[in-house]
Amino acid sequence: LPEEGRTAHVETALADDAWPVRREAIRALPSLPEAERLRLAPAAAKAVSAALFGGDPEDLKEAIRAFRSLPGADRALVAAEAPVSGSDAPPAGGDGLAAVAGRTRLYGGLEGRFFREGFAKTDSGTTLLDAVPTEPGMSLRDRVIVRHIGIRPFLEWERAFRAADFWRSKGFDYVPIEPIVGVGAGEGLTADVATRVVPGPTVAGWAAAAGFTHLDRIVDTQRRIMEGLEELGIEHGHPHEDNFVLAFDRDGEGRPDISRPPRVYAIDFDMAAPSGKP
Repeated sequence: LPEEGRTAHVETALADDAWPVRREAIRALPSLPEAERLRLAPAAAKAVSAALFGGDPEDLKEAIRAFRSLPGADRALVAAEAPVSGSDAPPAGGDGLAAVAGRTRLYGGLEGRFFREGFAKTDSGTTLLDAVPTEPGMSLRDRVIVRHIGIRPFLEWERAFRAADFWRSKGFDYVPIEPIVGVGAGEGLTADVATRVVPGPTVAGWAAAAGFTHLDRIVDTQRRIMEGLEELGIEHGHPHEDNFVLAFDRDGEGRPDISRPPRVYAIDFDMAAPSGKP
């Protein structure tokens, strides 16, 4: 946008009916003077909220990315003005949000016990596990799944997961990578990787239910993970909001504690490759 009249253009665009126009206005916020950014923060929060709760999965993901693209100070301004009542409020609250925080999308539609079930994906295969034939009372549900993944992507995933010292140096007190618990030979040039289930929603699933609740911290952690992978020379391949999963701390009764920001994990490294960067 031209510098002359930029604020007026952004203000008009934030109120536009079309989400792509509002999205670009949100991305333009950092180019405005501080006083104007502060003044327009409520309009930006309303624009993001409309996309988060509008029911379109792609608009929701774009809204998260647009919010994440803002500098930290601007994200804080927008999040502070998030709608908390009326038609723009999150559709789930209280116990509803706690239920969302403790639920993974992996088992949607699966009822009763099972041995092995496939998880619908458009690329690599994932096998869900539950009953253990030799241990009738034991279940692997919500504990372990198996990813069927090419050897080369697996090696990049493993390299990211084994880099505990690196992630610690970046300020993490955990390894923010889908946890590997075992690996075996798959068919052809593939590996069967047993991985611990991260027991929470995706970033997209959480934002659709909770709106701006912890979203500033979540997207900042996403940013730090992606920067860390880049520094390691690893290209994730498809780092969209369904491939970042949240894990909330639990209270004394085992319920998710939604009063504190969750840990964030990058998952699903089936398209990972060396980035060619040192």
